[in-house]
Amino acid sequence: MATKLTKLTIENAKPGIARRELPDTLVVGLYAVIQPSGAKGWAIRYRYGGKPRKMVIGRYATVEKGAEEPPAALGGGLTLGAARQVAREQLAAVAAGRDPGAALVETKRAGRDQDALKRGLFETVARQFIERYARPKNRSWRESARLLGFEENDDGEIILRKVEGKGTAAKVAGGAAHAWAGKQLDAITRRDVVQLLDGIVDRGAAIVANRTLAAVRKCF
Repeated sequence: MATKLTKLTIENAKPGIARRELPDTLVVGLYAVIQPSGAKGWAIRYRYGGKPRKMVIGRYATVEKGAEEPPAALGGGLTLGAARQVAREQLAAVAAGRDPGAALVETKRAGRDQDALKRGLFETVARQFIERYARPKNRSWRESARLLGFEENDDGEIILRKVEGKGTAAKVAGGAAHAWAGKQLDAITRRDVVQLLDGIVDRGAAIVANRTLAAVRKCF
């Protein structure tokens, strides 16, 4: 039977063999979820396009006496009051003709796609190459790092080299990571490599061009 949820009701709720949902009568559509593991969270149920939907809005959170309550943020730790606030916001979106569950899925997917793009950037891969291979296995790793566009700071972190000036010439002088900034590793072509090396040669540094090619080859 549905009842107005209280902090005591939720905290005293015992896990069972199956997942349990305790509906709230104050905010219709809000449920406290009790997992068989004992973990507790929040979900809302609603209808969109004539079909029933369910959306997890956060995990259950308690606040010690005198402590500051966490913000009412979708997906975070939510006290009962915060869960009701978030539930009202999401159910208001449904009333306005939007599907908040689908929007959340899309946001998460976009975040995963963005993370994947960052992992595939040349500067990301090159930094990992320096940290995991060049530095522990090569005494001259600092030279390789410089040619790839990186340096070690005072804390031992591998960071992008500082480049003076702007434009193509400055990027070439900064090393491969500057020349190919924002470029996916698998999108770098032979032509890109040739243009980088030609730019270095045009600066009168043919030997540096050869060393850059060797460093880039190892990185790839």
